[in-house]
Amino acid sequence: MSSDDLAQPTECRLVDAVADIAGFMRAAAGKSNLDTSRMLDEFYRLVEESVARAGGKVVKYTREG
Repeated sequence: MSSDDLAQPTECRLVDAVADIAGFMRAAAGKSNLDTSRMLDEFYRLVEESVARAGGKVVKYTREG
């Protein structure tokens, strides 16, 4: 992207979503870090598939807290 591209106004639809995985602490309790990581990877994969089916794109994930 060049600086000329940044100067041109554009319009797009954006959804900012927040998800709280119900029971996450219970699900992660007693699991190894690797197993917890795999569980989160699966969650992210499912989210990305759902968003893609709706014509969207996940830009990034952030961790609050």
